[in-house]
Amino acid sequence: MKMPLTSHTVSRRQITVLFCDLVGSTELSQRLDPEDLHETLLAYRQRVQGVAARFGGHHARSIGDGIDIHFGYPQASEDDAVRAVHAGLSIAQEVAALGVAGRAGATLQVRIGIATGWSAVDLRDPGATVGATLNLAARIQSVLEPGMVGVSPATRRVAGGQFVYEDLGAFAFKGFDKPVAVASVVQAATPSSRSAWRWRAAVTPLVGRQAELAWLQATWDQRQGLGHFTALLSAEPGMGKSRLVDTWVRERRLGGTAVLHLQCSSFHVNTPLHPLLAHLRQAAGLTAADDPSAQWRKVRQTLTDTGVSAELEQQVLASFLGLAAVHPAGPPTLPPPAQHQVARDALTRHLHGSLGAPAHGQPTESALMVVEDLHWIDPSSLELLTHLRTGSIEPPLGLLMTTRPQGKLQQLGLHAVSVLEMGALDAASSVALARSCLTSSDEAMGDSARQDALSEAAIEVIAARTDGVPLYIEEMARMLRDEALLKTTADSRSAPQIPDTLMDLLMERLDRLGSAKWLAQAASVMGHQCSLSGLRQLSEWSAQAFEEGLQTLVASGLVQRVGAPLELLAFKHALVADTAYESIPLKLRVSLHSRLADDPSERPWEVSAHHLACAKRHLEAAQAWLEAGRHAVNQGAPHEAAAHLSQGLTALQQHPPGLPRDRVELALLSLLGPTTMVLNGPGSAAFGDIQKQAHALCEALGEAGGDEWGEGLATQRFPIAYGLSLFHWGKAELARAGELAARLRSDAEHPPASAERTMAAHNMSGMVAFHAGQPEAARAHLKRSVGLHEPDAHASLYPIYLMDFGVFGRFYLALSSWVCGEAEAAAGLASEAHQLATQLNQPHSIGFAMLANMVIACWRDDPALSREWAERCIAFSSSHGFPEFVAMARVLRGWATCQLDEDRLEEGLADMVEGSAQWQATGFENWQSWFGVLKAEALRRLGRTEQALAEVERQWARTHELGERQFHSLLLAEQAMCWRAMQRDPAHAQALQQQALELAGAQGAVAWQERVARRWLGEPGRQAQTQARTASPSIAAP
Repeated sequence: MKMPLTSHTVSRRQITVLFCDLVGSTELSQRLDPEDLHETLLAYRQRVQGVAARFGGHHARSIGDGIDIHFGYPQASEDDAVRAVHAGLSIAQEVAALGVAGRAGATLQVRIGIATGWSAVDLRDPGATVGATLNLAARIQSVLEPGMVGVSPATRRVAGGQFVYEDLGAFAFKGFDKPVAVASVVQAATPSSRSAWRWRAAVTPLVGRQAELAWLQATWDQRQGLGHFTALLSAEPGMGKSRLVDTWVRERRLGGTAVLHLQCSSFHVNTPLHPLLAHLRQAAGLTAADDPSAQWRKVRQTLTDTGVSAELEQQVLASFLGLAAVHPAGPPTLPPPAQHQVARDALTRHLHGSLGAPAHGQPTESALMVVEDLHWIDPSSLELLTHLRTGSIEPPLGLLMTTRPQGKLQQLGLHAVSVLEMGALDAASSVALARSCLTSSDEAMGDSARQDALSEAAIEVIAARTDGVPLYIEEMARMLRDEALLKTTADSRSAPQIPDTLMDLLMERLDRLGSAKWLAQAASVMGHQCSLSGLRQLSEWSAQAFEEGLQTLVASGLVQRVGAPLELLAFKHALVADTAYESIPLKLRVSLHSRLADDPSERPWEVSAHHLACAKRHLEAAQAWLEAGRHAVNQGAPHEAAAHLSQGLTALQQHPPGLPRDRVELALLSLLGPTTMVLNGPGSAAFGDIQKQAHALCEALGEAGGDEWGEGLATQRFPIAYGLSLFHWGKAELARAGELAARLRSDAEHPPASAERTMAAHNMSGMVAFHAGQPEAARAHLKRSVGLHEPDAHASLYPIYLMDFGVFGRFYLALSSWVCGEAEAAAGLASEAHQLATQLNQPHSIGFAMLANMVIACWRDDPALSREWAERCIAFSSSHGFPEFVAMARVLRGWATCQLDEDRLEEGLADMVEGSAQWQATGFENWQSWFGVLKAEALRRLGRTEQALAEVERQWARTHELGERQFHSLLLAEQAMCWRAMQRDPAHAQALQQQALELAGAQGAVAWQERVARRWLGEPGRQAQTQARTASPSIAAP
């Protein structure tokens, strides 16, 4: 039988090391006869080893007069650190009572250092154990006074209130990076001075949660009057959140309520829609024995039964489930954001259909969705959950969630959420739970053993040592039940903190599994849940050995078989899996991860990347994260994509520098840049940093002989340069943006000419020209760009640039056309932009198109329409996480408020101020001067003319520094209005007004000329238009 997991020769585990050193041994060797010295040292060693053995210590080795004692190997105990400290105190006392051979009245003294931590134990020679823990114990004893017992911070933390300590200060030990705080152990604590037990954990029969059950039921009963039931259970791991929910749902009367469970996963924090797709797989009854075609038939039937019968929806969900190859229509051809939206809508309908089914044969009057481990939910599922919860559905939907503290409740955007923070059990409930756990012992246990295990002393010790945390109570009860005996002590124990103590506690459980322990370790490498077929293959055990080990493992209660055909193995708690995983020797761990990474079984890219990274195959891991990022982009999930790509860059830092690493890094950066732009805006520092890094790497690769890349490097260089230009454009660094745009045009025209590059280059050139105050040039560039755009042919560009040039180009073509005096054409282009964005179903493009329409409505002096677009944009962009769109929409909403209601000027101004601040927070510099014009006008109308003038002058100074000149004539015009309102210098006001007209004329900004003249005269009549058209542009644009 091949058993590679048991063939290793190292055990990786947490141990507590006691190092005992005899004080003055050198002096003794000089004063004593050799035979007396031998007798003295022999008595010393025997006494130390004997005392240590009484407390469960294992003599590892002796070095001269120094003795190493290990606690936690070969058999772990949940209180190894406590045993070590008690042993140290006893050794110091008993060695001092020893005499010195040949020296009447002479005594011995020792110094004892104790440290707790991870070590590698050589199974062939435990004396060859290595790790910093051994060195630390020796270093600690070296700074002690004779007779002292000193402990490390970890040992003190684990032993807790069992002892009284005296702080000795922090010491800079050789070989340790940071000073180590050392405490001497004064004595074992008396009951009155012992500090309370801290954290332990467990899950078994629900005891002591009547108040929580009553709270859930009362909240549910009140939901008719308060609206939808929305409750959140928040607690640390091990408090029994899942058991509470399960008991309430199973035992309470919920009437004709359909209940649906969604389980979030730590492995899939950035896998779009994971819990919903997992539910679909479970509802369809997919098994590993099904081939892809059979799986699809099951999924299709399930979707049809729940009302998801549209061919496109089924096709997209097949793709999300990895079954596109067996769908009759193959993979969907929709753009990624559209696929993401279709999947969301289809899964929402599937959930509605599932919840609408009769509950236990009764008519479904209401529905309850249980979402467990909300802290691990992916952004797309969180967004869907928020939408689902706030929508209007029948039957009425209740939502019950569980999370750890600092979960994602604040991101849900829900109101009136009832939150229950679960705490520890009280003393009576702890005793009741301990008794309940022990009562459920195996019927084969003898009466005498059962009596020992159920002794009141046993139960009281369990309750005293677990601080009311259910998982701790359960684990300690299981150990006592298995042993059927209790070693009682007169004093209370103090529970160590996680992970130190729980590691010891569960390590003892793992050690008791025998060879099945290695099966638990293999399972932990695969995650907190794994398939039995995969575990069987990874273990390479014979069928009989595997089944025997599996039975032992399941019987221990540490894991359970789950799934419809019980094909999955799940650890009952994440901390159990973590303990098993951390105990695997590193080399073996790396080997197992490597084997999983090489497994041909289809896995999500992010899971493969995880195994590759843990296998220290960092370059391959980065490549897998890149594929995961691309997959997320193609699913329209930018948050998840950014997380995957960032993890890829982190993995890449562990790979040696060189061309292979540079290539992968460039690919990661080239996708992370646009993704960051979508999430944070083009002016954000994060986006700029990524684009600069990518551009510099591109240039370096070109200089270092990038020819071997051929067209590949050029293909990546162009969108990276576009992104860098976009960043400088967003920062209003228009000279630099213009230089890069010119290079883009040159590259696009370089043989072989590329329509796609030409389109992108003129798009960027047009946007730069617009903000530089050159509307005619902008219009020419943008007309060429829009003219080249073909929605279907250029759909493949979206995953590269994460923008659609048809929508983006029409946005700025509408703006430049308006400024050039073509108002109707501008309105038409803005409308076309929105129609195209809606057709493409790209959320980011839709947000851009909304901006185009609200701005054009503002410039047409249609505040009602502008506010309508602004409100739509705020709601839409808030739900999709586009901060710059929300910011501009708030500015325009504030302007519209000021125009529509003179009594709400302050409210409108506040909206504009807040929107401007949000815009600036994204790093966007363009448009701020126009926002300043709108704010100044409101301030002036409120009679705060000095503030209005200060705002205009501030914006004038910053635009001169940066280069945005599109709104200079409007700034001059507002200055003129302020000066006229102050009635200080009418001639200066008139001169400013004339400069504004002339500047607008010099720029070719016909619309600005007419606006400036109309506002000065206070009426839109022919006289204003005549003044604008006859103004002589005697000065050049600044």
